[in-house]
Amino acid sequence: MLVLVVYDINTKFKHGEKRLLKIGQKCHSYGRRVQNSTYECIVDQSEYLKLKKAILDIIEMEVDSVRFYNLGKNYRTKIEVYGLDNGIDVDDNLIF
Repeated sequence: MLVLVVYDINTKFKHGEKRLLKIGQKCHSYGRRVQNSTYECIVDQSEYLKLKKAILDIIEMEVDSVRFYNLGKNYRTKIEVYGLDNGIDVDDNLIF
């Protein structure tokens, strides 16, 4: 399934910058960055739960925000991209 992870981390203080970096690294291990603080992740249910828990363990609920959009298995009909798309097709081979 495709899960879109969107987050906004308060970076007013240095520990916020560290949280922002950790969340980006965690998301990168599951998917690809499509915009700043936005990742497309192709995961199964188990991977999704691990990713979600990891992110929720990092954020500070009082000042940060994260959203998970589950687009399911038939996500291709739910995505429209206009303009610059620097990403790769998540179903393509990653080795060229």
